[in-house]
Amino acid sequence: MVSRTIGSCAVLLLFVALEAFCGPMPMPIEADLDLAARVVVGKIVALEPKERGGSYVTWATATIDVRRTLKGEPQDTLHCIVATEVDPAHAMAMASPPRVHRIGDDGIWLVLPDGDLSHFYGLLEEKDEPIVKRFLAELEHRTWSEPANGLRAWSKPTQADYRRKGALPVVIFAVQNVTDHVVYCPMATENVVRLLAVDAAGVERTVREDDEQRDNEKVYCLALQPEQIRYLHRYESFIYPGRLLPPGKYDLTVILSNTRERGQWEGKDVEAWTGEVSAPAIVTYWNAATR
Repeated sequence: MVSRTIGSCAVLLLFVALEAFCGPMPMPIEADLDLAARVVVGKIVALEPKERGGSYVTWATATIDVRRTLKGEPQDTLHCIVATEVDPAHAMAMASPPRVHRIGDDGIWLVLPDGDLSHFYGLLEEKDEPIVKRFLAELEHRTWSEPANGLRAWSKPTQADYRRKGALPVVIFAVQNVTDHVVYCPMATENVVRLLAVDAAGVERTVREDDEQRDNEKVYCLALQPEQIRYLHRYESFIYPGRLLPPGKYDLTVILSNTRERGQWEGKDVEAWTGEVSAPAIVTYWNAATR
């Protein structure tokens, strides 16, 4: 195999010819579980109206009677923010309207640090508990890269939708701030993520989801708090190497790199993260394309 100076990610992916898809798709569930502060099994026993900006959705603070805690500190009850009504006249215009909840809704709840439900996987069926536990265990024992200027990286091959057999084989890519201060990480839309793919013949290909040229002096950033994890996907949901590479088997490395020091976050000038960090080797048994 051709030698490389970049840390290799020993992930074997078989990319097959797939039909085109369009429209918004959720991040794979592992990413939602990773970003959730609490994951519990329980039932809504009370709803308290909550004022919130916007007039198309009615919100409430839900009280969940917790039977089991899968992530986070165990508690008997959990409070989170849920939608109780969506204006039908505007629901059709929303790319992804929030799910409406009622007293008695029961299952696995994914609650974000701000108290909101995870948008796509906020409530799962209780029968999915074994796979949720498996994904949480994988996340807990994952292998991160060595830090580079305060960020470390991780990637995983998976399926776009764990509930569908033969779903799109994709990759998720995350970075974490391991410092004690805010790090301004370039957004994936700034053309800072690339894939190094080595096929079975040892031929290397370097591809990006977006080859559009960027302003050489400024990079738009995300603000990562200490220990915070963010996923860097050009199209927000996942990386789809099958759109970028010919069908075949690949040894894949996902890399974040940036040389632009001038950053912008919420209209403010900031010092952007610079450097290069590559996701390390990942366990290969979760090969969505060959299941």
